[in-house]
Amino acid sequence: METTTREARLAALPKLNEINREIAAFQRADTRRAIWQLINTLVPYGVLWYLMYRSLAVSYVLTLGLAVLAAGFLIRVFIFFHDCGHNSFFPSTRLNRTVGFWLGILVFTPR
Repeated sequence: METTTREARLAALPKLNEINREIAAFQRADTRRAIWQLINTLVPYGVLWYLMYRSLAVSYVLTLGLAVLAAGFLIRVFIFFHDCGHNSFFPSTRLNRTVGFWLGILVFTPR
């Protein structure tokens, strides 16, 4: 039985090497991509906050619907915060600490 498992692992090695080659570009932090990710998350999140504030005069149900969308963006902000905590969102440790601090304020989570 052990021989079969060992053979299966050896047979999977070429596939793993191919996968590793394909994902190698995503294993390093990229400042431009990180900044773009922040922009396309924080801007819609801010817009949703504004719309929620304005929609209070119209309908609480509409506000609740917008809050569900905003919650999705807040989860994404938390993911960025988490990556900054592991120093993997930006190549710079200093930038990870600074951005992580401010994102932590948004998600009410200490660094």
